[in-house]
Amino acid sequence: MQNGLDLAIQLIDILGKHSCKKRLQVSGEEFHPEFFSEGPIATFEDAKTGILEILVSKKTLINVFKDCKQVLDAEEDTDDWKLYYASIGVLITTPEDHRAILLNESALNKMILNDPSAADYHYNCLSTLLSCNLAKTNKSANLWFYFRKLSVAKLETLDSSSLNEMVDLILLSVASHPRNYYACSFLRVLLASCRCKGLLRILYERIWDYCKSHFGDFSMWLALLEILIGKSDYFLWELKRLGGELRGTPQYFEEQELMRIYEEIGLWGEQISTASYSLYYVKLQLGLHLGLDICSQYKQEYEEFERAGGYLIDVSSRQLVSKNKPIPLDNEALLKQKFEGMLIRKQLYIRYGAARNSRKSYIVH
Repeated sequence: MQNGLDLAIQLIDILGKHSCKKRLQVSGEEFHPEFFSEGPIATFEDAKTGILEILVSKKTLINVFKDCKQVLDAEEDTDDWKLYYASIGVLITTPEDHRAILLNESALNKMILNDPSAADYHYNCLSTLLSCNLAKTNKSANLWFYFRKLSVAKLETLDSSSLNEMVDLILLSVASHPRNYYACSFLRVLLASCRCKGLLRILYERIWDYCKSHFGDFSMWLALLEILIGKSDYFLWELKRLGGELRGTPQYFEEQELMRIYEEIGLWGEQISTASYSLYYVKLQLGLHLGLDICSQYKQEYEEFERAGGYLIDVSSRQLVSKNKPIPLDNEALLKQKFEGMLIRKQLYIRYGAARNSRKSYIVH
């Protein structure tokens, strides 16, 4: 069997030497033996997406971890590149290993002094780990914070090209594992930079396009709402705490532009055939921000639906009721679709509109 450190070097070189969009996929050899006929690591470019797919087996990663961990535990006077490869080899499968992070960062800083291109190599490598299909690696608080520190210089000089690269990473990460808290947190740091660099519109378009095809990823819809009406003071402070500095006044959407976006979102919502809680929630919050009585609109719409059909929308059981009996909807596709949209409206009204009317005030969720 090939030495685990040698395998780590082979794999990490693929990650680090390619700056294109790429994705690391870990799979059992028994499921896709054809991919590993020429070796334990396989690569191919997806013609449809343009993504470089990198496949490695779980068995190979176990071998990588075991031998790389031995290098770190030996505590010998190891050259910087060997220490770098060994620490990354450990972090692939145990990303919360803080000692491996510290050793990696120490080796990297020395490498950059001798070869500044090592910084880009490391950036390519780490970004690929954050978009891989291993949940504990993809969602690692340790790795995302390390990446945030690494990205400070890029965020200070952000342009449309580097912005799109970072968005590509975030979207690959959340596509593999939706509701990724740390990926969305990094997105908010990126948003803070976009506000100061005049790139807010580009970021909005990228995230809006993603949300339109991912109804269920509520975290990304919340990020979209943050782009539209949120404040970035905390994340600007976070960048400063990490040693970064953004010149320029943060930019926010003007009310006229927000109204146009509100109408765009509403029109798109009418055209789709899927009831989306995320969509109705964002529309509600944006409407409230603009001073629109969206709660009363939702109430009027679901009450008209109930009255016209003699129905009752039972929020607690999530059922449509008529004459005190639930209506079977499995064979009523159109009615089911209509009901699901009205159920969401009623849920949101009860949670936000009723409380708003009773208190005459609104607290943002």
